[in-house]
Amino acid sequence: MTRLATLSLDRTPAMDVIQATALTWHDAIRQGKDWQQERDRPRFQAAFRTLVQACTQWPSPRQFLDALPAIPRPEEVQRIEHEERRVRGLEHLREIGKSMGWSSDEEGGNATATAP
Repeated sequence: MTRLATLSLDRTPAMDVIQATALTWHDAIRQGKDWQQERDRPRFQAAFRTLVQACTQWPSPRQFLDALPAIPRPEEVQRIEHEERRVRGLEHLREIGKSMGWSSDEEGGNATATAP
């Protein structure tokens, strides 16, 4: 917000009320949101960069929210595409099971514990 104020855009609040303006923004953008500092700090910085670059007059909290990038989605687990890799993975699992004292029923796929 300080960087926005230093631009002296049209309708910039006076410096003696900038702190109150920041509190009002805080209340407005917090309303009904679940902000997480670690996740949202880069998003807030990106939104303010967008506003600094695009605005010719003091922006509203709504403009800030509109400039806010989407919440990043966690990377999805890649699906194994090759049958050979899938078969090797199953073989590794069987070997691990055997080393732990489990044997696999080939037909039903049921695992049973063997006495040590």
